[in-house]
Amino acid sequence: MRHLEFAIEPQRIRDLRDLKYLESRFGFAKGSLISNVPKSWYSTVAERLVLDLGQVNQTRLTQLLKDIKTKCLYKSGRNGTGGNWLDIALQNHDEWPFHRIIEGSLNEPPVKINCLDELGDNDFEGIQSVLRDAQSLANASKALLIGAEKVTIVDPYLCPSKNGSRETLLRMMALCEKRSIEFHIFCEDDNIAHWARNCVDALNNFKRQIPNNITLSWSNLTDDDTGFLHRRMLFTGKGGLVYDRGFAEPNAHHQREITTPVMLMESPDVEVAAIDYNLAQLNPILSLVNPTWFSK
Repeated sequence: MRHLEFAIEPQRIRDLRDLKYLESRFGFAKGSLISNVPKSWYSTVAERLVLDLGQVNQTRLTQLLKDIKTKCLYKSGRNGTGGNWLDIALQNHDEWPFHRIIEGSLNEPPVKINCLDELGDNDFEGIQSVLRDAQSLANASKALLIGAEKVTIVDPYLCPSKNGSRETLLRMMALCEKRSIEFHIFCEDDNIAHWARNCVDALNNFKRQIPNNITLSWSNLTDDDTGFLHRRMLFTGKGGLVYDRGFAEPNAHHQREITTPVMLMESPDVEVAAIDYNLAQLNPILSLVNPTWFSK
């Protein structure tokens, strides 16, 4: 996963200073997330701070808590019931390791540390590239996919008639947990020959493999040779990633062992991309070459 998951004991967050620190270092656009383990994590932090701080800086407290909930908290689907916070965290860590665990009694750096003050820049350095097999490509965006209701993928070379393209998409779809999710794919006309003859048939066959909770749209675009479509990216309402070498799993097995850089998108970039790649009103540089295909 391109994002780093930190398990932070609620009691380690003591005041506005700690909240400001979390807001400055964590977020989907920053690549570091706070694990929502257990599910009561946010309410535990919010209720205690509101009680302790009273009316002092109430407006700032409310805004910081809201920002952390929407921008930093990662609902990863982990289990978190029974026992105290540390027992729950360690059990989850054994099953699926956190990047860091912060709890008052721990002293086993770099992974298990006892306070936020012990975190340094090196603790926020994550993986910058992933292998090019379909599962690794999908897992890189897991933090964005797991709670997404809309996923947009832009890749000029993504092609429904190619196994490598379909395989990565299926692995990504399998990571989505919402009851209803829209996948919007945008590719480039110049890189897909015979769309009507090959690609539409491939999409109609692919439809049988798409999970029931997924609706897929696939748009074949042209950018009038401007290069506008070059950037290969995935974005959701939470954030986005740029895949340097695209999303398709190579046919050659040895090429899957060569990594591709995966870079975080800044929040303004995600906002612009969401406007540019909107079926209701595409960026003026872009135009549909063929009618958009829909799975439903």
